[in-house]
Amino acid sequence: MGPPVARALRELGHHAELLDSSVFRAGWDLLDTIASGEEDRAPLLGELTNVLGRAVVANARATNAQLVLFLAQAPGTVEALRALRRHGIATAIWFVEDGELADYWRRIAPEYDVFFHIQTAEFGRRLREAGARHVHYLPVAADPEVHRPVQLSDEQRARYGSDNSHMGAGYRNRRRFFLNLLDCQFKLWGSDWDGAPGLRGVLQENGRRVDTGETVLIYNASRINLNLHSSSYTDGVNPHGDFVNPRTFEIAACGGFQLVDRRSLLPDLFTEGEEVAVFDDVASCRAQIDHFLAHPDQARRIAEAGRERVLAQHTYRHRMEEALHVIREHAPLRPPRANGNTVRELVAASETDPELARFFSTLGGPGDVLNLEGVAETIRHREGELSEMEALFLLMNEFRQAASEKGLG
Repeated sequence: MGPPVARALRELGHHAELLDSSVFRAGWDLLDTIASGEEDRAPLLGELTNVLGRAVVANARATNAQLVLFLAQAPGTVEALRALRRHGIATAIWFVEDGELADYWRRIAPEYDVFFHIQTAEFGRRLREAGARHVHYLPVAADPEVHRPVQLSDEQRARYGSDNSHMGAGYRNRRRFFLNLLDCQFKLWGSDWDGAPGLRGVLQENGRRVDTGETVLIYNASRINLNLHSSSYTDGVNPHGDFVNPRTFEIAACGGFQLVDRRSLLPDLFTEGEEVAVFDDVASCRAQIDHFLAHPDQARRIAEAGRERVLAQHTYRHRMEEALHVIREHAPLRPPRANGNTVRELVAASETDPELARFFSTLGGPGDVLNLEGVAETIRHREGELSEMEALFLLMNEFRQAASEKGLG
């Protein structure tokens, strides 16, 4: 979700830089497998997270950031958040996970100026009890530049098309639920379906990871997109489900028709029966499948209305407009500074951090203009062992290069 959030902020007239930590996913996975037990694994992963957190702080300071917005599982460590606060930089997080499963929010909630979440008011209450300064419900959204109707080739329609499809990971409830649909024309896409032999016949292309571009093709090619929210503690539809996943908005933005399991917050976002179709259990899901396969015109009208609703109210631009309004009210945003990147200006901006000021002063004359790529190149040509500061700037340049290679700007 980083790229559409950054793009939305820029469209709203703000300077936004994206630090894409996904480039370090391979290293994370490697560390996760090196250690044989949790006693060794946790410290290794913690060290990597701390380094990434320090890189965020260094970049925020070097760019005179007013705000750092952490998304999803970004490295917002307690150490990094406290460092940003010491340097007068406001912080916010958009926590887009199920708080029942990912409970690390308890540790970090008190450190943010604003904590955005996607669940009900009850979760907001729990956040406040944990010490969160200000909490605000902010559902996820879609990026209409990515999730949109597309003209499919015959080859794409044959490969991705089906009466029914589901794109997602193999959570426990999905493994059980979809066993009841094997007599339908059904294609199952996504990863983490190992150990589900009963679904092997419908699992597509050996359960490989599907990229965003392909999900758009799947949503466009499927007559019915089955959207069953993930759960690790129910056998099918979670009767207490209190958040709406990104897929709900993305399928709608593609103009795809979807059947989605009932969620307590869904009526606030889409009108049931007019903009989205809802099921409660296996029996109602099968009944809805039979009905809408027999009534494609009705399915098309619902899909078109769902797309209109997303474009009118549920894009990342809408979400960032709301988020910025909340942040301005509740976060201590310092006045914007001139975005000067001369050595003199960067040294002056680092007056409370002598180590960083000394580092900038070694990079050129007072009037020389610095950019991240040039700093990284200078560091590479230096002799001797890397300092911690030099390593952090090389790390930030890896972030930048990864974003550039993905076309994220």
